[in-house]
Order: sequence, then C-alpha cells, then structure tokens
Amino acid sequence: MFYQMITNARNRWFASSECTAQGIIAYIEKANQMRDAQIDAIKTYLYLKIACGCAPLAKLFCQGAFNTLPRLHCSSTPV
Repeated sequence: MFYQMITNARNRWFASSECTAQGIIAYIEKANQMRDAQIDAIKTYLYLKIACGCAPLAKLFCQGAFNTLPRLHCSSTPV
C-alpha cells in the first residue's frame, strides 16, 4: 500500500515539468546497464531526495505528500 502510494507520487513528479532528474534517468535507461528494479529504486531515491527534500517518511505521510486526495490535518505530536 505505502509502496504504491510513493510510486504513484514519484511517477507524477517524473512526468511533470518540475522534475530535474529526467535527463539522468533517460541516460541510465538508454545505457541499458541496469535492471528495471534498480532504475525504479534510483527514481524513488531521487524523488525522495529532490522533490521531498529528504524529509522523514513519517513527516511526508503526515503532510500528505503521497496523497491524491485532499490533505487532512494530522496531530501536532512530534514524529
């Protein structure tokens, strides 16, 4: 469930004009030296690093970073 939410958000980011990593992923795919699972892992890493600013996953889930529905307010307890 969480994997699919993160993957969907990652794919939306890669398809957007905000993505700054499209060139490197295109090069990796063109070089054909990595398996699909490795490319997916790199895409997810770059998404979490660049688009999400290296925030902890708990914070990102609380902020609704992976939701496609309207964001709900989380409690203000520290994560």
